[in-house]
Amino acid sequence: MLIRSMRAENFMKFRSLSLTDLPSRGLIGIVGRNEGGKTTIGELIQFALFGKTLSVQRGSILDLIHWDSDHCVVELEFQHDGVYRVWREIDRYGTNYARLLKVDPDDPEVSEEIASGSMPVARELEARTQFSFDDFLRSFYLAERDFPRSPERMREFLDRMTGVEVLISAQEAAGEKIGELEDQFGRLQTQIRKHEQQIARYVPNVAKIPELETALAEQDEGLGAQKEEQKRRQTDHNEIEEHLTGRDGLGGRLEGLGQVPAADLAERVGKLRQEFRDQRDLSGDESLRREVLDGLESLDRLAEDAAELRSVVEKAEGALSGRLDGDGSDSFRGRERDEKRRHDRASGRRKMRIASSILFFILGAGVATVAAHEQFFALEKAAERWTPQPWGDPGSVAITMGVAAGLLWLIATVLASRASAYRDELIEADGALGRLSLDRDGAQETFETLKSFREGMSSTAIAAVADPLKEIRHEAVAERAAAFQERVEKTIRGSEPDLFRSLGALEKKIVSKTKNAAKEARKRVQEASETLKKMQSKRDRVQSEIREYQKQDGRRSELEEKNAQLRREGTELREEMDVHHVAQELLGETVDSIRHRAGPSLGKGIRRLLPHLTDDRYQDLQVTPDFELKLFTGAKSDFLETHELSGGTLEGLSFGFRLAFAQAFVGAVTRAPQFLFLDEPFRAMDR
Repeated sequence: MLIRSMRAENFMKFRSLSLTDLPSRGLIGIVGRNEGGKTTIGELIQFALFGKTLSVQRGSILDLIHWDSDHCVVELEFQHDGVYRVWREIDRYGTNYARLLKVDPDDPEVSEEIASGSMPVARELEARTQFSFDDFLRSFYLAERDFPRSPERMREFLDRMTGVEVLISAQEAAGEKIGELEDQFGRLQTQIRKHEQQIARYVPNVAKIPELETALAEQDEGLGAQKEEQKRRQTDHNEIEEHLTGRDGLGGRLEGLGQVPAADLAERVGKLRQEFRDQRDLSGDESLRREVLDGLESLDRLAEDAAELRSVVEKAEGALSGRLDGDGSDSFRGRERDEKRRHDRASGRRKMRIASSILFFILGAGVATVAAHEQFFALEKAAERWTPQPWGDPGSVAITMGVAAGLLWLIATVLASRASAYRDELIEADGALGRLSLDRDGAQETFETLKSFREGMSSTAIAAVADPLKEIRHEAVAERAAAFQERVEKTIRGSEPDLFRSLGALEKKIVSKTKNAAKEARKRVQEASETLKKMQSKRDRVQSEIREYQKQDGRRSELEEKNAQLRREGTELREEMDVHHVAQELLGETVDSIRHRAGPSLGKGIRRLLPHLTDDRYQDLQVTPDFELKLFTGAKSDFLETHELSGGTLEGLSFGFRLAFAQAFVGAVTRAPQFLFLDEPFRAMDR
């Protein structure tokens, strides 16, 4: 690459700069006072080619803009397998723009854009020129105060310039990688040994698994039988508990039979008898249940007697009801009607006799009065003058009428006598009605008693059923009630305590013995449960051991797989370590090869310049494989170390090495003419 021209506006110290028609061969010296802008030209070349400079690396790219401007523009035209023009512009707002053009050599105004934008231009330039910003600074550009001072820095510089530094860094990285791989391999081997130790502990336990599985099968068989036994005992216990639950309140119901209405007693007793028949005897004493059944059977017969008594009462009640409310001849109403009819007939006849007697007495009195009058009239006429009457003699008439009056009175007397007879019949009829009324009241009372008894059967206890009938005036009912009462006394009160309390006491005994049986059954269940728990615990322990040993077997298999994997990884690590060992050896050999080849090659270039750079003081030098420069002096007849050289001589050697290296870079990489930019290369050298 040869620079043909450069131009700049508002770039660093330059308001405007334009250098054109630069020669393609020879040396160009730039001379001026301090702060004149000599180094700025080098910064301009750097910025044009790479978009950055040494100063930008230490500061901001905006520092490239002239301090009283808001943007800057640079343009560089160079020749390299053609003519190219690179153009860049930046402003204080962050705009950074670049273009790379290929220019027609015959007509500079004609150009073709190859790339635009900072990154595309940078890539295109590096691809065409074959060097980067760092390569440029280490070969073709010597910055002010860029010479190494100490031998160590000289070696670092030489290693960096020849690329040995990169190879050594790679070699060290390979060594570090080998160390890491060896650490990993050591950890793998440690892990493998731990796994093998763990596997060795697992193996005896895994061997016990078949024996334990056989024992587990036997225990499962025994456990199944024990579960059945425990289930059977639990069933027995549950049956007893359910039986007790079913008997809950049964004693109270038995004792309460004494308060049960007689009408419901048969049904209640029947249900209780059925319950006792259906129940299994779980108390262990069947005789108690038999006694209860016998007592209930007695009560059942008593209930039947009560039903028969009720039937007799109902018949008597029906008969009384017929007599009281019926209309037959035997009923109170019929008899009362007959007696009333008799009374009315006697009363009517008596009244007729009395009326007739009175009538006849009145007629007799009238006739007697007329007879007396006629007699008086006859006496009076006889005294005066008797005048014959058409009906005869007045005396005879008086006698006749007196006889008639007497007859009438006689008839009245007979009739009065007959009325007295009818009065006795009337009194007798009234007496019969009175007696009939009393009988009716008694029958009504008996009827009410019987009705009350019948209705009270639904609320009266069996022991008190016959109480209302004790004083009843009904032969059949009284006889039956007495017989029933005798049966009650014999059945209920014939024992001490009475039958109801006795049945309750028997039930309490049954419940007590059943509870004892439940306790025994519960005890047997607990014993079976404890045995089952022990067997289950033993079985669980065996199963737990089997599971644990199976887990150990699984872990053993996992550990063996892990060890196999770790061994494969170890083999891979070994192979990788071998690769890195080979790479390390190859890098070392490459470093040695570069140094052995580069040293003599660079030594030839420096050796040609050495007399000019040292004013013929030194004619020969040696470049060691470690890139250490040694000058041969005749005064010592040996090579001098760098620390034995003055600063100016050492700087001259460095300058000569830079020229030789640049020449070697051009010959090996760019293979085209190349400019060098040297900023103050002779400042420490003598004439």
